[in-house]
Amino acid sequence: MLENSGRTTTAINRIFAQFKGFNVTAKRLVLASVLGYVGFTFIWFLFVLYLEHLHVSKGEIGIAVFIMSASSTLSLIPAGYLGDKYGRIKMIFLGISTTILGISLLILAKELHVFYVGSMFLGFGYALYFPAFTAYLSGTVDEVKRKYLFSFQMFASTIASAVAVFFAGMMPNFFARTLNISLQNGFRGVFCIGLVFIVLQILPLTLAIKQKINIDPKPEKVENPSKIKRSHIPWKTILMLSLPMVFLGFGAGLIVPFFQLYFVWRFNTPISVIGVIFSITSFVWAIAYLFMPYVAEKLGSVKTIVLAQTIAIIALIAIPLSPNFMVVVIMYLIRMVLMNATWPIFQAYSVSRVPEKHRGLTLSSTGFAFSGLNSVSPGIAGYIYERNINLPFFICAIFYIVSTIIFFTYFRRKDDKILR
Repeated sequence: MLENSGRTTTAINRIFAQFKGFNVTAKRLVLASVLGYVGFTFIWFLFVLYLEHLHVSKGEIGIAVFIMSASSTLSLIPAGYLGDKYGRIKMIFLGISTTILGISLLILAKELHVFYVGSMFLGFGYALYFPAFTAYLSGTVDEVKRKYLFSFQMFASTIASAVAVFFAGMMPNFFARTLNISLQNGFRGVFCIGLVFIVLQILPLTLAIKQKINIDPKPEKVENPSKIKRSHIPWKTILMLSLPMVFLGFGAGLIVPFFQLYFVWRFNTPISVIGVIFSITSFVWAIAYLFMPYVAEKLGSVKTIVLAQTIAIIALIAIPLSPNFMVVVIMYLIRMVLMNATWPIFQAYSVSRVPEKHRGLTLSSTGFAFSGLNSVSPGIAGYIYERNINLPFFICAIFYIVSTIIFFTYFRRKDDKILR
């Protein structure tokens, strides 16, 4: 028994040892990511709940989510390409500036169409920021360490997000009571706090880019760019990495933006309780980020992703079938943790399949594929929820199953464990 305990301790120590030794630049980038996640969590969690408080219809809420997703989708591909070509740092800061503008409009909006415009700029900001930041971060470590760095980044960001969502659920009512203001202004006060954290991430980002590490390589000078052959870009690999994301994105758009409201619609759950549920989920989710790279090394990235998604699909189907609130909460937790904890593994696997100079394009392409139909489905989902609040979950499961089958079929013989 002591021997087994010792082996377990040794295994755990080996897992955490992989997360040590990141350079200063990587750590500062992770800190910037943490601050950005906290800021965005305050906005994201209360976004649809704020609209529900304003008595906006389910269909109009779906349109608001659609606008944000569509604007990010339309910008992802050109943003990734421009980041690779002209410098990822420029795109990162442009993305932050655009996000600040979007949040400011949400705070000031007194009419729905202004809220829609703010949603659009939030989408643009994400598209400009995400591919450039992820590609920039990937260059701070070698390929072996990359999945651990991505997982550590998501672990730290998700822990911070868990704390933020816990307080976000309580803050609107707290501000309203303490400051003797309307609940609507209480929501706006939380949005202001989110804006402050978005601005704060600029400091560690600025310190990170001053480090003399070649993590943002200059584009190669070519005398005649028109002579570059398209075959230099691994289009087939990028396509097959992106295709499963199309189905995954459409399915996710049917349910993920509405989970807060689903608990309200079905169980009349208070916002503060929803915040606690989301917070606990995020803590478990963060812990899963630490162990997923270890599992991926043992099983292979492809098998790890497929196994996690399969279990998540089962949990997803159980959500509308269960009449019990606690069971729904547990199934929600399982679905969210397993479906999302493999994202760093997928990102690390994706960039390992292409040359370094095309990583930004690859990440923006998979992001575009996910966000493409993901931006369309919330608009559709809003009207489906008006008729049946459980139906979107079954439709989502079908799309998830198709996505998982496609990914496994094409990449099962290209798993990184096999390649090693």
